[in-house]
Amino acid sequence: PTPTPAATPTPTPTPTATTLARWLRAAQWAAAAIWLLAYDDSNAHRAMADAGELLVDLVRHAEPVTQTMAAGVAVRLILLPTTLHAAVNDLGLVDALVDAADAPSATAQLRMMCSNVVAFLTEAAGDSPPADADASAVDALRASEGARAIARRLEEEATLERMLAALVRSSGAAGLQEVGCRRIALLALRSRRKCRGVLETGGTSAVLDLLRREKLTGGGAAGGASPRATLAILDTPRLLRFALNALLNLSVEENNQRWLA
Repeated sequence: PTPTPAATPTPTPTPTATTLARWLRAAQWAAAAIWLLAYDDSNAHRAMADAGELLVDLVRHAEPVTQTMAAGVAVRLILLPTTLHAAVNDLGLVDALVDAADAPSATAQLRMMCSNVVAFLTEAAGDSPPADADASAVDALRASEGARAIARRLEEEATLERMLAALVRSSGAAGLQEVGCRRIALLALRSRRKCRGVLETGGTSAVLDLLRREKLTGGGAAGGASPRATLAILDTPRLLRFALNALLNLSVEENNQRWLA
């Protein structure tokens, strides 16, 4: 009998740029939907069970928009008392978030979200958690030895201080800079050691650079006066107030005093 010739496999067509853009847009909307749905506890548990490892990959490697959406889900899982232990210990979401926020390509929004998680972990694991902290979330954190170990490591590595300094340097995002300055001011109230940590991680210099930044105003008309330099922060009174408050609180520590002088 004559052998039947093997079928020639049909080559998979290379997707066009338009097709890839559509798939990317769909992925972004899907990640955004999961983020919003995760605010329901049962959906949060399902997201972790069915897509936990995918979530870690997206936080670490996705393009900025999808990465930010995935980070939103990760933050929710870490802050939810019933998923905190597994999210921190089994999935390693804290390390994924910190690595993503430390990357040069990280958006300011991603850094702010990550700073929320780090602030919760380091402050809630301490002797005096914030008064507005969720009591059940604090209990869940303290019940997980793995989560407490990560919180201690973040504290030792001054992770929060580094992230707040990065927020203050978020040029063109006054709202995020306000968050950074306000949190530095609150952090400085915790201890003189925290004040030193802010100085050593560049937070003090970031706030001072914010106050020093200049812009040119006036001039431009034919025969008119030359442009003159003014402080750019005068255009944002709230940011000015938060920045001055941060420096005031930091100045109680002697190393910051010498540096500012």
